[in-house]
Amino acid sequence: MKPEEGSEIGGGAMSVSAYVRGAGQRGNARRLRRRCYLLGLVLAAPWPLFSEVVLAKEGKIFFVAKDGMERQLTASGKDSQPSLSPDSSRVVFIRETDEVVWSEPVRTTATQLWVASTSGFPPARLVLAGPIEIDGVRFAEFFCPQFSPKGGYLYFLINYAATTHAIVRLSLQTGEARFLLAALRYAVVPRGEYEGHLVVQQRRVKLSGGYYYWFWLMSPDGKDIAAIGPDEDDVRMFFELYVDGCVPAFRPGGGVCLDHVGCIEGVPRGLQAP
Repeated sequence: MKPEEGSEIGGGAMSVSAYVRGAGQRGNARRLRRRCYLLGLVLAAPWPLFSEVVLAKEGKIFFVAKDGMERQLTASGKDSQPSLSPDSSRVVFIRETDEVVWSEPVRTTATQLWVASTSGFPPARLVLAGPIEIDGVRFAEFFCPQFSPKGGYLYFLINYAATTHAIVRLSLQTGEARFLLAALRYAVVPRGEYEGHLVVQQRRVKLSGGYYYWFWLMSPDGKDIAAIGPDEDDVRMFFELYVDGCVPAFRPGGGVCLDHVGCIEGVPRGLQAP
């Protein structure tokens, strides 16, 4: 069944029909209409359409295999924000704790980064417990974790300042957590010409006054590469051009986590539900 008029692409503000109309002005209407139809269909579909996904339900992490079989990986009742590794062998997730951490004048509840095998064995293991310290300030709340394409690093966000978050990169080999850059949202590029790079939305100052909120392509260690554009459609076009078969999933309403990018051979697909 085709999407109805006004249905959204991946939770973004532009409808499938509006996106196609804009593309038609560039002479690509038929080709992009089919792509938009597929994108709208896939992102709106339930998880069984995907090859493999991870889900959080009632504070527990589940892995759904290609055959649709669901495997429970954790049982703490405190787990959320799961993200699958590129080879589908591991999942990283956030675990809440009861520890209260003060970093003047802010009071936060500490969270942890855990990694589990999708096979269910060995058991999930703790890879980073808050707080971490950056420039003398302690940060205890982590969110939006993602694997690097080769699986050697984990990226995640912290509440860095009143107006922005920041990306931290954790080495799974050494345990070193390194601050990279301020960011509102981000995604790791899973393959293609820019494999391992970061797509980052930042709040930057205009010379004329005020701020702008563009998406940028960054190197794996946080260096500027190029501007992508001002909105989510520019990000989708970037993936269309440079990361074939992969689609970024934006949470409805512009949520903080730009879900990491999902890929499937031959057909673009969205990721796990928020």
